[in-house]
Amino acid sequence: MRWLDRTALGWIQLKHDRTRLLVSLFGVAVADMLMFMQLGILQTNYASATTLHEKLRAELFVISRKGEELSNLFTFPRRRLMQIQAHPGVLATEPLYIAPLPWSHPETRQRGQLLALGLEPMGRGLDLEQLQPLQGKLKLLDHILLDSKSKGDYRHIQSQIEAGEVVTHEVEGHRLKIAGFVPLGTSFMRNGHLICSPSTFLRLVPGRQPGQVSLGLVYVRPGWPIEQVASQLAERLPCELRILSKPQFRKMELDHLNRQAPMTLIFGMMTVVGFVVGAAMMYQILSMDVTDHLPEYATFKAMGYSHGYLLTVVYEQALILSLIGYGPGLGAALLLYSFVRSQAQLPIVMTGQRLLLVLALTILMGLISGTLAASKLRKADPADIF
Repeated sequence: MRWLDRTALGWIQLKHDRTRLLVSLFGVAVADMLMFMQLGILQTNYASATTLHEKLRAELFVISRKGEELSNLFTFPRRRLMQIQAHPGVLATEPLYIAPLPWSHPETRQRGQLLALGLEPMGRGLDLEQLQPLQGKLKLLDHILLDSKSKGDYRHIQSQIEAGEVVTHEVEGHRLKIAGFVPLGTSFMRNGHLICSPSTFLRLVPGRQPGQVSLGLVYVRPGWPIEQVASQLAERLPCELRILSKPQFRKMELDHLNRQAPMTLIFGMMTVVGFVVGAAMMYQILSMDVTDHLPEYATFKAMGYSHGYLLTVVYEQALILSLIGYGPGLGAALLLYSFVRSQAQLPIVMTGQRLLLVLALTILMGLISGTLAASKLRKADPADIF
């Protein structure tokens, strides 16, 4: 009997009891929603933690060996960048000053913290198109740029600036002029960013000396292998400094994140919980259906149908539940993603890779539950009927 010619017995049995079908679909949808949310939050956490790393244009980065994450880097002497500049494979270097800064929203007065970045106004440290027309304003003392993706609603302030109005705000006793906005992004650890010149940065962060920088940006001359330049610079620099490529710099941040809180383990376990919950609910439904129809299955065996055919009926039910339940689970996850983006202002989005991963897990969930439920088919003995 060809597969396409067979009667869809599994589907007929499922839709016969609509209440049981809806309960099963609800269980699959909830399980999928949980898996979508856990995987989405995990990936968003990692991506948002390294947003600034990706926006930095340099090929190599110099940090103090004591530093473990971007918002809390130890400083080192700026003269080390001049030493690096002497290497023939180095095109240029730039200092970057970084420090967390207390911040209150100019309109709502809601308090939080922004990561202040003091960079050379006419440098090329950040790979942002929106920054180029605003670089001249950063030359002016006490002029700042705000992260347009910072937590809080800044749309009214943006419209004021676009209309040519002067918007000022007091921070740490200094009256600052908000000169514009650039998009960087928030994370679970940071509410946003503030960009200014080194001179303005030193006024906002008391105790920081001009000769003490947080991060050194190193631009490698075209034609020179990045790994070679990094290795040679590491031999010349003192042992208290580290020189990292961009992948290494990004990995440093993620390693610190995992040490502080094992995110992969936590959200991975929650994904497993969602998978187990869905598989358990599907097994209960399929097991009840097999038990209720044991006499019919025994009759099929007496009529000459093989045990393998009966297995296809159960697997058909499992596959139908998996595929139909996947849709509502995806829809619920997309609604929750939208809610998280609007309320927490985190860049959580659905990806094609995650769609396929959860779909594969859902089908696997159905196959496992179907296999466990199908074990009861061996009890379908024609001798018990006749």
